[in-house]
Amino acid sequence: MSEKLRQTIKLSIVFFFILAGFFLACIFLLSLAHRTQAKNKIAANTQIQQQEISTWGKIPGELGYSWNRTYTPY
Repeated sequence: MSEKLRQTIKLSIVFFFILAGFFLACIFLLSLAHRTQAKNKIAANTQIQQQEISTWGKIPGELGYSWNRTYTPY
């Protein structure tokens, strides 16, 4: 093989390794972004937010509600 062909093959191998690393990094970053987006959607659609914990996090009896539980034996 000529020296020029060897040099081209070496550069091609280096280029493909760099390209593979780039694609693996993109896959990792996209999965991380998707996970963060899903977490933000869940937080946005949650009925009870952190700022509403004083209203929704207490026992309903404090707000004048009556809570009755009935059991039916079989």
